[in-house]
Amino acid sequence: MLLTYRYKLKPTRVQYAALDRLLEAQRQLYNAALQERVEAWRKAGKSISKIDQNKSLTQIRSFDETYASMPVSLSRWSLARLDDAMAGFFARVKRGKSPGFPRFKPRSRWSSFGFDEWSGIRIRDGRLLFKPVVGGMRLHLHRPIPEGSSIKSCTFTRRGRHWWITMAVDVAAAEAHPARESAVGIDVGIEHLATLSDGTHVENIRPRSRREMELRHAERALARCKRGSKRRRKVRERVATVQRRILAARNTHLHEVSAGLSKRYAFIAVEDLKLRNMTRSARGTAEEPGTRVRQKAGLNRELLDAAPARLIQMLTYKAERA
Repeated sequence: MLLTYRYKLKPTRVQYAALDRLLEAQRQLYNAALQERVEAWRKAGKSISKIDQNKSLTQIRSFDETYASMPVSLSRWSLARLDDAMAGFFARVKRGKSPGFPRFKPRSRWSSFGFDEWSGIRIRDGRLLFKPVVGGMRLHLHRPIPEGSSIKSCTFTRRGRHWWITMAVDVAAAEAHPARESAVGIDVGIEHLATLSDGTHVENIRPRSRREMELRHAERALARCKRGSKRRRKVRERVATVQRRILAARNTHLHEVSAGLSKRYAFIAVEDLKLRNMTRSARGTAEEPGTRVRQKAGLNRELLDAAPARLIQMLTYKAERA
């Protein structure tokens, strides 16, 4: 089964600049590929596929030193993301929806690049090696990749000033659970994140509520900033930093809870909830306005802060592996 392993990168100043150049080169490639598809359909009624653009990439690499100096699987990742966006657009149109057409990516909306297969990159002695980054790039291997597993692909992502790598690793599932006869039922909620069938409660740490004041001050400061100013960019980064810390605290807690449950029980039953419906707004329409809108909005915030749907998702793949 495929699992995701995420590690923080520790690039040097030179490597940091190289990552930024790679990010920008892949953004331009994505936009150029989108432009090619749009113009081919507009002028000739021709549909361009991912295979066609991969062939064009081979020609581009023959005369463009920028793309020739980087692994081909890196550029193919960007073309695959565009193909996914186009496929998703036409799938939503087919279902009768009115989706927006894939957009050209500005710098503010392009924060990732990757390798569509583990080729042209390797890990040696705790360092990442790939061109055109000079030298091995350190990464914080806080947990080892299981022996005998294989890395299928990876994605580099910039969050603020920090870089992360996410690897898709093919890991073998356990042959048998150590407690085959154990079973538990789980009731998720807000007062307690989960209540087990034996009466045990799992704490809801409420990560957003704990940083509510800090987040509110940052958002108010952002609202007072002039659009397009340097100060607004700095304050927006401050808001994003607080939100990332909230997300990290929530994910850490959910991982710990789901891992503990999957190790203790061989059968886990969770109530069948329609959490998307449970967090809908009660505002209603102008003709039929809703009631107790503020109370429902507060309940929605508490549900989203607890993230029971995310807990169930983590339980699903962790139980499958166990």
